[in-house]
Amino acid sequence: MNIKKLIIALSLMTITALPALLLAETGLSGGIILLQPVSAKATALGEAYVASSNDVFGFSYNPAQEIQDRQFSAHFHQGLLEDSFSAFGLAVPLSFGSLGVNILHYNGGPIELLTAAGDERSVKAQSDLVGLLSLNRKLGQVILGGSLKYLSSELIEEYSDSTFLFDVGAKYLYSEQLQFGAALQNLGGQIKYLDEQEPLPSLFRIGAIYRHKALTAELDAVKIYDESYIKKHLGFSYQLLDVLTLLAGYKFGYDSEDLSLGLGFTQEWFSFNYAFVPYADLGDVHTISLGVKF
Repeated sequence: MNIKKLIIALSLMTITALPALLLAETGLSGGIILLQPVSAKATALGEAYVASSNDVFGFSYNPAQEIQDRQFSAHFHQGLLEDSFSAFGLAVPLSFGSLGVNILHYNGGPIELLTAAGDERSVKAQSDLVGLLSLNRKLGQVILGGSLKYLSSELIEEYSDSTFLFDVGAKYLYSEQLQFGAALQNLGGQIKYLDEQEPLPSLFRIGAIYRHKALTAELDAVKIYDESYIKKHLGFSYQLLDVLTLLAGYKFGYDSEDLSLGLGFTQEWFSFNYAFVPYADLGDVHTISLGVKF
């Protein structure tokens, strides 16, 4: 390996290591965007979201998402390392099921890169883009769905690659109060930086949602490929008023995050969700999502 490749390789190790710590160590260095929380509501609920319904961003957790209204939503959060994540989603109910589109973008923020000549220059550490197309079919009390994903990733504005992945999911509508969901995500495809393939975080989600009057409880178990333990996500929402919902979540098995809090404001055609996640000594993350029904 020549000097230029050695310097770049060390820079890439730094770029991929820092966000991985904040996302809980997975043993994987590629596909950071695939582990980002999508939507403020999901974030506030501790990402206990595989059995959720009627949310355009729910397709990022389970393609078997039941949609009742045409929706468009936007989401944004600023990370702890000058990084940021944004998402846009469109969902349409169909005669046989639902159609969903999610566009996700991760900006790794600026980083000072040491060149082979010994100079420093500021570059964008990482830029990832995901396009997701989901389609599902409802068969009685069962919903079956699939998603096709396109992932494009660029490091230090110089090295880039792209690949296709897919998700499969199912939901069982046991009753109006109790529902179950499961999904296999990020199957197939790899990203190659420099001369080595980077494994992507394939994972399995399974969970349930239970509604009782104004209270809703959600519980997910998440197993990331090559990890030896299962992570648990727990979420609660309480409808305080017709338009106001309190949100809370807790994650078990993570190094740098656990508690999350939030609130949701919903009118007939408009919704606003906010999430707050403290990262111990690292700082706090604030997340917002806006949605409209049409």
